[in-house]
Amino acid sequence: MQMNRNAESRGLRAYGAITSGNDRRIALRYSLRAHVDFTWEDENGVAREGRGYSHNISAKGARLIAADCPSPGTAVTLNVYFPSPTDDGAVLRMKAVGRVLRVGDGNGGWSGFAIQSERMSVCTE
Repeated sequence: MQMNRNAESRGLRAYGAITSGNDRRIALRYSLRAHVDFTWEDENGVAREGRGYSHNISAKGARLIAADCPSPGTAVTLNVYFPSPTDDGAVLRMKAVGRVLRVGDGNGGWSGFAIQSERMSVCTE
């Protein structure tokens, strides 16, 4: 299988690990822009859906850019779609289940939310 060097043209941009001296996270975050869809139930028990992009991802959570965001503390299921790194066209999907930690309102430079993952799995489609 030959590696496809054009993954960026299909929506995947990876920039490497993010670290800082005062960061208390226990997992490295990777700056990564990939398509994401997510579901949750609002405070009235109504099923909701949203779409956006990942900003960064780690083994313990993710920060997402999205217009429609669940409230902090809400359980959320998200799917992150990675384009195939090979020429066979298979899409890699990461599914995560977690809770919303915080929501950005756009005033601090980003609009979206961060989750802490409780479960994560990866499969091909």
